[in-house]
Amino acid sequence: MSDKRGALAWAGGAVGALLCAVGGTVLVSRGAGVGYLAVVVLTAPAAVYACTRAWRAVTSGDGAADDRRAAGEDGPDAASAPGSLSLKTAEAEVDALTRALGPEHPDTLACRDALVKVMEELGEWDIAATEMLMVARVRAQVLGNEHPETLANRHTAGLLMAAAQHFEQAEAMHRMVLEARSRVLGEEHPDTLSSRYNLARVLGVQGKLEEAEAENRTLYEVRRRMLGEEHPDTLAGRYDVARVLAVRRKLEEAEREHRAVLEARSRVLGEEHPDTRASRLELDVVRLAIRASALPTDESE
Repeated sequence: MSDKRGALAWAGGAVGALLCAVGGTVLVSRGAGVGYLAVVVLTAPAAVYACTRAWRAVTSGDGAADDRRAAGEDGPDAASAPGSLSLKTAEAEVDALTRALGPEHPDTLACRDALVKVMEELGEWDIAATEMLMVARVRAQVLGNEHPETLANRHTAGLLMAAAQHFEQAEAMHRMVLEARSRVLGEEHPDTLSSRYNLARVLGVQGKLEEAEAENRTLYEVRRRMLGEEHPDTLAGRYDVARVLAVRRKLEEAEREHRAVLEARSRVLGEEHPDTRASRLELDVVRLAIRASALPTDESE
């Protein structure tokens, strides 16, 4: 049983049935005057089965009919709300695992991660961000404030805050995670680079273009050093630099950067690759802006 985790839970028949539903093995014995003692043996994958299934039901429709039948909602209007049922399924499984295993158990936290994914797919950005922060708080207590899993939860919370258009909160979260990941994982770790990328994006959305340009340049330089000048990820970083330059009206510099990226992408990815086509479009837009800026202005009025 090295791949299983055991847990003891006092449970009635309904909870025992629910634990069976998530794939656990429930051995029931009657105790004198104490109801039932359910000895639950849960494998890690089985413990989060229902939560991940609920997520798949939202993203692909898989399992939605079963959810409706389980909820007793086979009527004509039931098919219109598979997402709501999937959210209820995930929430019920989180509650069951919390009672059976405790709020700090890895399987409980994994199920809460899946619950956040369900909320995210349904566009419930605010409650998803709140739930993710609560999971991060528990993981910080169990694993440490700067453990990679704790930081991953906070990173996700920052993404959800941005999706909900809480850009200042998202910026603060991404800054905090970037600083921690830089210390713990190093400047060149993929997770650190992801944090820097998302910080740059949220800065740009807020119009903090000078800072956004600086973060994008740092990201580009790290990728160039690690991966080489013409790696697709390096070119993506340089492309982002060029876009910020264009928004800042540094048109000649933006034109040079876009032209260099287009030439490299044409060689590496091919003329018809979506990234190459995006570079070509951006370059055309910048060149039009340069020509427009050179036109004489009408001051007769």
